[in-house]
Amino acid sequence: MNDKQRKMIEKLNKDNEHLNEAHKSWVEYSKGRIVIGLLAVIVLLILIFK
Repeated sequence: MNDKQRKMIEKLNKDNEHLNEAHKSWVEYSKGRIVIGLLAVIVLLILIFK
């Protein structure tokens, strides 16, 4: 493997790490939004059937 290929692989690995971190952040954000939405639905149901 020559230097050009090695540099390209290193760059791809860094890009992949960045994308993995971004994906993890998005998953955590989405989980939070889902929980907030479910809590809102529960509160609304409690208020409706009270």
